[in-house]
Amino acid sequence: MWTGNLNAVVEQKSRASIAFGSALSLAVAPLLVVLLSLRDELQELGHYSSAHVPLALLLAESLKFVFAAARPEVPYLKDAKLPKIRKATKFRLRDFFKCLIFLPTCVGAYFVALVLFGAPIINQYEETFMLSLLLTILTIFPSCFHAGVDPTMSILTGSRKFSGDKTMETLQQHIFLTLFGTWCGAIAIPLDWDRPWQAWPVPCCLGALAGYTFSHMLTLIKLLPFLAMRIARKTKY
Repeated sequence: MWTGNLNAVVEQKSRASIAFGSALSLAVAPLLVVLLSLRDELQELGHYSSAHVPLALLLAESLKFVFAAARPEVPYLKDAKLPKIRKATKFRLRDFFKCLIFLPTCVGAYFVALVLFGAPIINQYEETFMLSLLLTILTIFPSCFHAGVDPTMSILTGSRKFSGDKTMETLQQHIFLTLFGTWCGAIAIPLDWDRPWQAWPVPCCLGALAGYTFSHMLTLIKLLPFLAMRIARKTKY
């Protein structure tokens, strides 16, 4: 019975963290695009001058991780479980350093992948690098810090299924839809509209942000029954 109650608490805490993260992403990503559009700086996406965009997204993702870490999954822990907590803390610290090594590697991997798909490497290496950095922040960074390097590798390689694990399923969805949005954005580049925002890699950056935003919106829609039930309970008591 205690195990069942414990699993229910863990599930609720996990869903609450996911809901907060998706709501924050839905606020930050579109706001950045709107601000760039109002300042007529959309064409600067992918340049070092737009470094504040990935930085803002990085801060938002870090805030989500802090929020999740600050909410203990189990509301009450006996003294007998303290050694296990310390062990888990050491694991988190070790995984943190693995992430610090893994993230720059992923930037390089994205860079190589983009070049293989036809991205310019000589004349526009700055733009290709900035898109690689943006994709790493939107896809790899959240997964690494919420789940770890090994589960992230499992998502990228498809070597493991996470059916039933809401957090991992959500992270997997965010990665795939963000990358799909990036691919869809590339469709606008060869069109003869002669718009400033069609220059490489602006459409891909916008597509990545669109896919990222849509994924979080979809996540919130899925969580609407849970959020409605949670609000009903609070108003009841």
